[in-house]
Amino acid sequence: MPKLRYLNVGDLSLPDPLEGQDSSILDNLNALWSGDFRCTQKVVERIPNLKKLRATCWYSPVDLCCYLSNFAQLNKLESLILEGYSRLEEITFPISLKKLSLRGFKISWEKMTIIGSSLPNLEVLKLGNAFGGQEWNLIEGEFLQLKVLYIWNTDLMRWEQKISIFQTSRTFTSNVCGNWRRSL
Repeated sequence: MPKLRYLNVGDLSLPDPLEGQDSSILDNLNALWSGDFRCTQKVVERIPNLKKLRATCWYSPVDLCCYLSNFAQLNKLESLILEGYSRLEEITFPISLKKLSLRGFKISWEKMTIIGSSLPNLEVLKLGNAFGGQEWNLIEGEFLQLKVLYIWNTDLMRWEQKISIFQTSRTFTSNVCGNWRRSL
């Protein structure tokens, strides 16, 4: 199993190794899909070169914050699709991310600043029922590399952008559902 490159475990979780068991490092693992992902410290240590992760997280907000703090240690992760139904309070992701898709978390739009300012390489951002609130104010210095923004299932009604964040040389795509208004 150490030479494994792609792994889809469905609704099973990638367990921590038991005491005394071989905790093989999966150096070649490039992509992981898990319907019940538990991002513990020991799991992260076993997948150091992971580039793509698709995970569903069915945890309490306290457990979810604990696991999400470990995501930041996946230093080579470029693409993350994360789905869950707990409200997120703390957001930390690896700065190497280029693609981020969040579904179902209902984070407040004020927290978007954390994503926009802490992910300098982010090119694609997809948000499905991921943020809650009616107004999003974009700030200078956020989302400098963003090319695609896709938002659906939201209660967003006002999107304020004081400066041009999305450069004219880039393709900007958005699909915001609901009665929304964009202010430039």
